[in-house]
Amino acid sequence: MLIAVCAALPGQSVWAAIPASERQALLAFYNSAGGAGWIYNLGWNSAAGSECGGTSGNPNPWFGLTCDSTNSHIVGIYLPQNRLIGTLPTSLTALTQLQSFNVANNNYCGGNGSACSLGGSIPALSGFTLLQAFSIEGNTFSGSIPALTGLVNLQGFDVGQNNLSGSIPPLAGLTNLHGFNASSNNLSGALPALAGLASLEVFDVHDNQLSGIIPSLTGLGNLQTFYAFANQLSGSIPALSDLSNLQFFNVGDNQLDASIAAVPNSNNLLPGGSTLCGNPFSATPDTNWDAATGATPWYSACPQAISSINLDQHGLTGSWYQRSTGGQGFVIEVYPDLAGAGLGVLGSSWYTYDVSAAGGQRWYTLQGNATAGGGAYPLTIYANTGGNFNAAPHTSATAVGTATLLFASCTDALLTYSFSDGSGRSGLIPLARLDANVTCSSAGDNGSPALSYLLSGAWYNPTTGGQGFVFDINPAQTLLSAGWYTYAQNGAQIGGGASQRWFTVQTAAFAPGMTSISNVPIYSSTGGTFNVGGGVTTTPVGTANISFASCSAMTLTYTFTAGANQGLSDTINLQRVGPVPAGCAL
Repeated sequence: MLIAVCAALPGQSVWAAIPASERQALLAFYNSAGGAGWIYNLGWNSAAGSECGGTSGNPNPWFGLTCDSTNSHIVGIYLPQNRLIGTLPTSLTALTQLQSFNVANNNYCGGNGSACSLGGSIPALSGFTLLQAFSIEGNTFSGSIPALTGLVNLQGFDVGQNNLSGSIPPLAGLTNLHGFNASSNNLSGALPALAGLASLEVFDVHDNQLSGIIPSLTGLGNLQTFYAFANQLSGSIPALSDLSNLQFFNVGDNQLDASIAAVPNSNNLLPGGSTLCGNPFSATPDTNWDAATGATPWYSACPQAISSINLDQHGLTGSWYQRSTGGQGFVIEVYPDLAGAGLGVLGSSWYTYDVSAAGGQRWYTLQGNATAGGGAYPLTIYANTGGNFNAAPHTSATAVGTATLLFASCTDALLTYSFSDGSGRSGLIPLARLDANVTCSSAGDNGSPALSYLLSGAWYNPTTGGQGFVFDINPAQTLLSAGWYTYAQNGAQIGGGASQRWFTVQTAAFAPGMTSISNVPIYSSTGGTFNVGGGVTTTPVGTANISFASCSAMTLTYTFTAGANQGLSDTINLQRVGPVPAGCAL
């Protein structure tokens, strides 16, 4: 990023000769940087006294030069994109009145040497006490950035896109500095302290090997852009609360820790120009960071984001959905320690629709392991197809994709998915808990829940494997709901995804302590589109009687009074999928 600082440099009005030392510095520069091959070199190498123009033979200054008002000193060199090839001579330090120096973007072959670009080391700058703007961006300079001490007039400093190494020098005392760019080099070490740089508007050091912490940004009220992504920074993000002009904040791809800084609720702050991804941040919901990053939730673009929630707990069991796509969602069950101590297994049903409204209902199952220490569940997406409603044949699950489920809290989650079934579907779904949290906490299950919550989970009839129910029973809301995942009556004949059917069974009258209930409505939902909101119509199509004989055995008797299954009735003997939750007893 080129930092342009416009300094008003005086014009020329009176002719006078520049010092011999300055002329020799210009000639050395011309020879060292391949002046004979420059695209524009009008006047260079002419007779002494012609450098600033004003003579009959040379009425204008040498191309790219600016002199002071008396034509006594060189105050500006402006030769960007002019095929400068070679190096900068150390004798440039003789230009003690220099205010502006720009030789940016003189790399004409994209290489790392000076054979067809401007490179070598940067001369010492400490003697340029009047220097306001310095830009060598887009070349092949190597070595270290020279000391900037004493350059109190410096407003813009741009050495980005070179091969510089070493550390960034101290910036203390550069109270007029508006822009600093050292991006895309090989710099290492710590970021310099920025305290006292009240004029700073742009600070860009991305794509280096910098380490340590981000320094305090307090007092930088004019800061608009802060780029430090693609480094090795650690620690936390400092306070941003008083940065009222900040628009772009990108610290992605570092090693910053699992907390994010609070940002003020300001309509002018960070309008979608920020990135936190690439760090192991905790996926903590924050509407201001949503606005700042342009993503909702902000961590939706961050597969590296971590959860601070203990994933090895039954308390994550329940119904989850995306608010904007009501009528489709997930019913989740977590089996703590099922895969080993501290290693839980998550199983989930996904009730949704085909990619077009005419395609009808679709459902999938997801399963994977995750540790108690946080992180996310890596999941496999499965599809069962080709079965018949409440009848043989037994269907088998086929892997059709992968997903990651990240719990930001006990009530917020993010599912990223990618299908491998030829559909090309991939994306993300922000999820919210549909009903009240019962036992979930960041540390794990909190307290002993009412018995009815422990009856939640997946249930099936072994004689018709490949279809079944996932119950969500919430004592806090006397809610019993279940997703019923099955097939059309002639599903085996239909085959494929079109053979699938699902229903919901729901009542708000299942009080704690109850083990049976009658006349629970069965609903059918139609008209939806995969991961798209709207179009869903839900209608009652029958009733069910439910009775739990134990924590691992139950019966469900159904009667359909409408829809494609009208007139069907039967009793299904169900058993729990997986182990009985700890503490469950009837």
